[in-house]
Amino acid sequence: MYIAGNYLFSGTDLDEIFEARRQEMRQAIEAMGPEEVREADGDELLARFRMADPGMRLDKSYFVDERRLGPGDAEEFEAANLPAGDITKFKAITIAIPIKGDASLFEGRPSIYNMHQPQADIVDDELHICFLLAEVEEGHLEQNFKQHIGLIERQLEVTQWQVMGFNAGLPGAIQAALSERKGKP
Repeated sequence: MYIAGNYLFSGTDLDEIFEARRQEMRQAIEAMGPEEVREADGDELLARFRMADPGMRLDKSYFVDERRLGPGDAEEFEAANLPAGDITKFKAITIAIPIKGDASLFEGRPSIYNMHQPQADIVDDELHICFLLAEVEEGHLEQNFKQHIGLIERQLEVTQWQVMGFNAGLPGAIQAALSERKGKP
């Protein structure tokens, strides 16, 4: 059994994503007029710039597609390293899992990196996991799905801890940016 799709949790470092968000917050505060700064509501700014905790809604998972591969699919699934031979012996089964939170956090690289990265495509706030399997492997789909979900959950846990740290530091960062802005005309 093979999995096709992009690697999750292997893009931009999460610390860079968080710094970009802090910079966005500082720029928004810098752009405020003196009256806006005096009346600024820290809770409103916190709600605007905090990052939503990422997660999966496994209870809402569903099958998207099941199809037999054909000769025209060879290039699409080349990265999956299917064994040489007749590609028509394989099926592609795609399962969708709705996600919550910021989808970019499923792409960002957490501080603890796993060499066995899960794969899925992010499509409209869903993870689409495409399993490529021979007919004799169909009985193992549920087991492989659970194993793959386990990989995603382990990486997601590290990401969630980092998001909690970012969100915990945000009120202080907002107050510091507001104080600095109050000192400027």
